[in-house]
Amino acid sequence: MVVAETREAFQTDFARLADVEGWASSSFDDFTSHASSPTKVHFETTFKRFGEDGTMYASGRVLYIVTAQDGRWGMQVRSGVPDRLSSTAGRDR
Repeated sequence: MVVAETREAFQTDFARLADVEGWASSSFDDFTSHASSPTKVHFETTFKRFGEDGTMYASGRVLYIVTAQDGRWGMQVRSGVPDRLSSTAGRDR
């Protein structure tokens, strides 16, 4: 789980993800809102990660809590549950 109190606290190292897993792109396949208010939304999405050849090597579900602070919306909490991670992901890296 990632809880980000500031914008700088939430960073994804995409270069490392590419190097370690062979990641090239991701998709979010659906979004389901579980709760919302004028300043907060809890939603779940499913994701997939793909290698350079387009092969899906990982998938899962992620819960996000997105909040409005100082007039801007942003992710504050992310908690993921992997469904699938290929045993070959990152093997040649």
